[in-house]
Amino acid sequence: MQDNIFYEAGKMSYVMVGNTPVDKTDLYGLVCNTVVNRTRAIMSSGINAGHEWISYDGKTVGFWPNRNWQVIRPDPAAVAGVRVFWQWDTEKVNSGTIKWGPAAGKKCECATCDDILASLDAAPNPGWRRWDFINNCRRFARWALDGSCLRKGQRTSF
Repeated sequence: MQDNIFYEAGKMSYVMVGNTPVDKTDLYGLVCNTVVNRTRAIMSSGINAGHEWISYDGKTVGFWPNRNWQVIRPDPAAVAGVRVFWQWDTEKVNSGTIKWGPAAGKKCECATCDDILASLDAAPNPGWRRWDFINNCRRFARWALDGSCLRKGQRTSF
């Protein structure tokens, strides 16, 4: 399974800002071992309709309009080992608040990795039931990251 390439590439820990080396590995300084993965599926129009999901601390989550508009954990693409073509690291934001989980309402500047990961675990179904060209897996990834004090960082192509 090609879930979190950087996380799986090595198992050495070192201290980075926000890293917890006692119980986590963070080879490249990823925020809470969280990345966003995307597949490649080019349509005849040239648009990439590939699926996007979040991988975090050994878990995955994604949104599927074509599977009754639901959030699925673990993400089926990750479980099936679908090839990742692009991967984004994540960056912590210091404005806003945690939206879900036990730390809901906590300021992002004070959020710990445990708070962020619990928020990703608790990210609810957004209730989108229409317009899958707008309300899709990519929008869900941005929405879930935003509610968990994260945003996409630098992209890597494979």
